[in-house]
Amino acid sequence: MREVTPVLWRRAALACAGGLALGIGSVIMSTPVQASDTLANLLYVADAPWTTVLGSELRSGPYFRPLFLGHQKLILELAAGAYTPVFRGYHAFQLALLLGAFVWALRVRTAVEFAAAALALTVVLGLHTFNGLVREAFPVNPGLMVIACCLAILIIARRDSPSVWTDIAACALFVIATATMEQGLLLWVCAAAACLAGWRGLSTRGVAAMTALCAAYLVLRIAVLGIAAAPGSLARDTGFGFGFLSPGQLQERFGSNPLAFYLYNVVCSWLTVLFSEPRRGMWIAVQQASAGALAPAVVLNVLSSTLTTAVIAYTVLSRRDAWRKWNLEETDRLLLVSAAVIAANGAISFAYTRDLIMSPAGVFYGVAAYAALAHVLQRSPRRAVARFATVTLMLFLSFAWTVRSFSVPHMLLHAGQLQRHEWADLEFWMQRQRIPRPTGRSAGMLRQLREDAMRDPRPGAIGDGTLLVSLVDHGFF
Repeated sequence: MREVTPVLWRRAALACAGGLALGIGSVIMSTPVQASDTLANLLYVADAPWTTVLGSELRSGPYFRPLFLGHQKLILELAAGAYTPVFRGYHAFQLALLLGAFVWALRVRTAVEFAAAALALTVVLGLHTFNGLVREAFPVNPGLMVIACCLAILIIARRDSPSVWTDIAACALFVIATATMEQGLLLWVCAAAACLAGWRGLSTRGVAAMTALCAAYLVLRIAVLGIAAAPGSLARDTGFGFGFLSPGQLQERFGSNPLAFYLYNVVCSWLTVLFSEPRRGMWIAVQQASAGALAPAVVLNVLSSTLTTAVIAYTVLSRRDAWRKWNLEETDRLLLVSAAVIAANGAISFAYTRDLIMSPAGVFYGVAAYAALAHVLQRSPRRAVARFATVTLMLFLSFAWTVRSFSVPHMLLHAGQLQRHEWADLEFWMQRQRIPRPTGRSAGMLRQLREDAMRDPRPGAIGDGTLLVSLVDHGFF
């Protein structure tokens, strides 16, 4: 009988990631490109020349994302008229790349680590931050790309030795990510934390080069171009306490001193990853509990996240002597890098809270969950009661996170129906958004996208919607 080697366990974990990516990707392929938040950009890049597209954000404004529109134009040009299949196929490819990079970064070698990786995959998929991430049906999903780049940094850092080429690759990934989205700064956090933890896949020169690039980015953005450091600060509605505050209410309450509001957003961003509460700054579970109407799904969400965080905390405490002596093992290093990314992601989200903004932290929470779960499973409690408790906990977490991950395809189907309504009401929607009627090439692209959106490839796929409406009403999404 053939011995199961570390390579085979890693391949098995990658196969699990591939199967999940294939299943979710098939649902992605059946949903249309969304009109909201992307149509104006698509119409612009369809007709504008490359120089205009790449230079359009080298000016004062709320964002500095020169490669965001450039990436969209590249995919649009490659589509060659087959817009919907190429756009949605690229979205599915980005998802597969992220899940594959996630499993590859874990370096699964044993049966125990395989079990922990399988459960960690459901944690990533089931966490509410992932729903918002994968639901964005843009031609290019920048969040998926940035997180995949973060995981690539982790993969490079865990190499046995550095090289000039890996340092160059890390710097290139940083430039691409930061020029696409502000969350690209998390690549530097990941690299610096990995170096501090003792991984040597990135050389000191490589980390120093990334540090210089990070400083140059901030100087260029804030000092040279005058682009706001906090886009959207006090300028959009956001959750606070048990409800939403409008921009006017935010200005009235925090306009003279927004520091308290920023601190609230940072703390809520951390807590929503660790405990699935609050959501978008609102304490939904507390509000429901005080009203005596606590939804079962909310209980499941909060309980599964709290228990997973407790396992992570237990692992850190059990390794406290090693931490004090800075004698770190692989488990400790994974936890340290994950904690750094979660903390930094929350810190740069001070302007407002959204599940989507914390999606990188959500994926690295899955990395931390893997490290902690593998650590617990590798320990063999002597007492039968302790062994029974460990098995029961793992079974419950497996069940809870599997149920939570089940929401992803249903949310995609639900979002697809909403997007079809947008395309059906396109004329009025464009008028409300003050988007001028396109001409030339962009007009043909718009017509093709609308026809594809109106052609539902999965008739009756969600039946009468009873299950989906129930999941939405009970707080799964």
